[in-house]
Amino acid sequence: TGEWVHVAITTDNLKGVHLCYINGKLKQSITGRRDKQNVVPGRANVIGGNNVSNNYFPGEIYSIALYNDVRSEREIKRDATSPSPNGLVAAWNLSGAGSTVRDISGHGYDATKR
Repeated sequence: TGEWVHVAITTDNLKGVHLCYINGKLKQSITGRRDKQNVVPGRANVIGGNNVSNNYFPGEIYSIALYNDVRSEREIKRDATSPSPNGLVAAWNLSGAGSTVRDISGHGYDATKR
């Protein structure tokens, strides 16, 4: 539709709860343990696609932030415009040119665009 949308997904494997937020509002909740069935040994993790069927997200991804905790709805709304350093593992701004994307969190998890 030509407009930016903020998507946040939280996963709490201990509780078996997976939440999807669109523009800061809870849109979907899935319960049940989800094993890492889409992780293929020896292949890189893929954001916006998967290693099994090579299907990819048909839009643009502007930025990505990964946290080591389950974010609350309030934190997700706040982090939508500026990632909080609390619990931040890595963050990437994908809008630049080139295939290497620097981790702006300062943790050194640089990534490669495809």
